[in-house]
Amino acid sequence: MDGLNLTPYPAMLLTTVLDDERLGGSMITRATFDLSDGELTPSPEQPWIVSVEPWESPLGPFDPDQPFRTDGVDLLVRGDACAPKGEPAKEVPLSVEVGSFRASAVAIGPRVWGRLRSGALVPTDPVAFTTLPIGLSAAYGGVGEVDGQKAPYPLNPLGKGFYGEEGAALHQPLPEIEDPAARIKRWDDRPDPVGFGLCQFPHPLRLRESVLLDGRPAAEAGARMDPGKPRPKIEPSHRMFNRAFPKLIAPSVAPGDLVTVTGFSADGPLSFRIPPTLLRVYLAFGEKLVERTPSIEAVGIDVPARKVFLGYRYPFRYVFVPHQRRVVTLFTVEA
Repeated sequence: MDGLNLTPYPAMLLTTVLDDERLGGSMITRATFDLSDGELTPSPEQPWIVSVEPWESPLGPFDPDQPFRTDGVDLLVRGDACAPKGEPAKEVPLSVEVGSFRASAVAIGPRVWGRLRSGALVPTDPVAFTTLPIGLSAAYGGVGEVDGQKAPYPLNPLGKGFYGEEGAALHQPLPEIEDPAARIKRWDDRPDPVGFGLCQFPHPLRLRESVLLDGRPAAEAGARMDPGKPRPKIEPSHRMFNRAFPKLIAPSVAPGDLVTVTGFSADGPLSFRIPPTLLRVYLAFGEKLVERTPSIEAVGIDVPARKVFLGYRYPFRYVFVPHQRRVVTLFTVEA
């Protein structure tokens, strides 16, 4: 099978074997846009490539592309938390909104665990900040000590705030980015780490999302295996191919949807609309000719660079026919 790219954007055709008779493939492309005054225009530089090898993206190490579709649309943001108007703040709300979908977090200035007269541990008052890094090192996690042994927090060994014993938490830091719906109140709270960037394989959160039990995500409490119940059917989930943190995977994104990113710029929220999809995929399998429109599978916002990338994919299946001419062409149409 041949793949042709007639667009100015990086693209690649990937194929795989599905079973004894069927094969599958995907035409994948990523288009980079400049963001100015709420408008997107194609960028002269196209740094978001398609690659079957790991590569260093503007958001960090990027997993190899696969012929398999994702489940939902990845929302990715690069940038620090920024206090509005550059005025120091103890907390800054963070959010990404696309259409009716919203994912949120809160950036919190540096704190440590202090002790009340009653003996209880409580977080100290946050130190005000103007900018604050919010990568995985700022999220909940880290390496604690349990029974005298070093014990990394399984969901994020790089973070901070995980302690095996109450005494070990005293005067030690809390995370600087949290889920507003799961704020840390006790030293032994164990929330999922929060992130807006890439959730790189094999991150435990991503592995947890990659399995279905009886057709339901394994992360759901009701889907977990119970010794008193029949063994559930275990299946892989397409979410194993998503690159965003689970709570930043939108069900869908369509042209015209309004995207708003809050808390990543001192100048206020950044907004833009998803542009019309002017990409088309032309499939030629012998005498059969089909034209299709790829779907959006990722939206990435590089706030400091004021750039946006949109990832597109058209997945397909076909039956192998010996000596058949097969060509998949990616091209653009006029607005």
